[in-house]
Amino acid sequence: MVMHGRDEAGVLWTPSAQARETSEVGRYLAWLERERGLAFAGYDELQRWSVTDISGFWASIWDFFG
Repeated sequence: MVMHGRDEAGVLWTPSAQARETSEVGRYLAWLERERGLAFAGYDELQRWSVTDISGFWASIWDFFG
């Protein structure tokens, strides 16, 4: 089934290669690795961590944006 130019299993959007260096979430990922020793390959891993270590995630948000 095609919906709005994509199939149900397809990717709707993929960020550019530079997005990790130029976006706020990219800067946050770099900070997490540098400051906390947490390395995530991408958004999916970050999201998984954010819901499994809720207090660690929110503490890092506080420290990064604080």
